[in-house]
Amino acid sequence: MAFPFKVIGGNTENFDPSEAACLPFGFFHGYRVSTPRGNATVIGVKEGKLWFHVDGEQGATALDGDYEALLGLGVTQIEDAPTGVYMAEKAGDYHVKRIDIGERRTHIILQNENGPCPLIAICNCLLVRGEITLQPREGVSQIVTADQMCEALMNKMLQQASLKGAGGAGAEVEEAVMRVSAIADQLPKLQGGLDVNFSFTSIDDFEPGGQIDVFGLSGVRLVHGWIVDPSAGAELARALAGQRYNDVVSRLVTESDQPLTHAIHAFLQDTGNQLTNAGLGALRHAIAEDEVVVLFRNNHFSTITKHAGELYSLVTDVGYERERNIVWELLVDLRGARSEFFASDFVGTQSSKIQEASDTLVLMGYDAAEASMAVREVTQVSGRLVDDDTVTLAIAWIAANRPVNGPSNS
Repeated sequence: MAFPFKVIGGNTENFDPSEAACLPFGFFHGYRVSTPRGNATVIGVKEGKLWFHVDGEQGATALDGDYEALLGLGVTQIEDAPTGVYMAEKAGDYHVKRIDIGERRTHIILQNENGPCPLIAICNCLLVRGEITLQPREGVSQIVTADQMCEALMNKMLQQASLKGAGGAGAEVEEAVMRVSAIADQLPKLQGGLDVNFSFTSIDDFEPGGQIDVFGLSGVRLVHGWIVDPSAGAELARALAGQRYNDVVSRLVTESDQPLTHAIHAFLQDTGNQLTNAGLGALRHAIAEDEVVVLFRNNHFSTITKHAGELYSLVTDVGYERERNIVWELLVDLRGARSEFFASDFVGTQSSKIQEASDTLVLMGYDAAEASMAVREVTQVSGRLVDDDTVTLAIAWIAANRPVNGPSNS
């Protein structure tokens, strides 16, 4: 079973958390350990190395060597991993994390494995909006089951159906209830994937029918950002207008030797992460302030919102279960190179703390511009979150990189 986790300065990668993989290193997935970089949690094995998530850092990092070598580096065990610290106890179990939305406390469901899981995204959307509740099973880790999620979603869809009768349209209610009943058996399958067929000219034009109707029946808006930019070529834009993804793929097969087909193929290749600048702009424009929706991207479903004009994605990686101040991730560019984590109130866990650390250095006598540069070098560039060591590291960076005097001792 692969375990997805973000690496420092990179993307989310898959790690092997199995006991067999970790055995040569002597420390196992979920163990709490002390490392030269600080206290950490063992993530798993990748490329022949054991990877750790150091408390406060923005991703995993690796240490070289086997068990003896790690001991030589000062790696020591703090505590064993309780059952299911990072991985769910069994299939269909999902960890949850408490967050605050304004003055309301709720849970969000965390992703145990790398996969699409539209069920998680839909339920998280409704949880953040306060339209459903889930009572987790208390224990070492809080767990909800897929059955609980399906039951909550079913109740929400029936509630939505009853709302159609508020104006006396009994026939509409009956039809909606029949649609809900017909799709009930499909809900558990939403733990896996979901076939979607969308157009390249509208963020919410999806082909209806089948499991995708769960979004409409539950009152959850589904969007995507794989939008063709008209400025990239009028002919290409016209060729994709009014056509959905499946139509375009079929066209590539039947008209493979046509010049325009080559342009379409190049567009699909160049935008393989399923998000374009035009799509990002369209999402910002079409999503209302503080509206919570589900985004389809990279064959994955995630919960997003817009706040103060910016788009944010709900952080559901189970590796951030203990990071209470990491709730949202800024969705500001196509590659995630400028991503930043934010707390539930959208206060940047980095921005405000970077300023605080810089101000501390200024009070110690360092130049403001120099202090700001040093703090950003030891945090954003390295992928490390601001912590108690940031000021010390910044002073060391200044001493190593700037031939200037620090605060005067006289």
